[in-house]
Amino acid sequence: MRVNSSQKAFYPEAEKKLYTWIIEQQKQGLAVTYTIVKITMFDILNELEMTALYSNVTENFKASFHWLTSFMKRYKLSLR
Repeated sequence: MRVNSSQKAFYPEAEKKLYTWIIEQQKQGLAVTYTIVKITMFDILNELEMTALYSNVTENFKASFHWLTSFMKRYKLSLR
């Protein structure tokens, strides 16, 4: 495989916001599970600015395990 040939993010702005949320939670010493990450991503995508940026996002987005692992790889995260 080529360098940087992984799947690109469909919702980069929402993922950046999710990343900062995860970092804040980890700094506070709170546990962040896969389920919480998925729910938080749906909450972020339902915000007004995200619905304006990405139309029909809640209908098209599927928080699959593959998306989650790809997201974690993109931002070099691990759940502890």
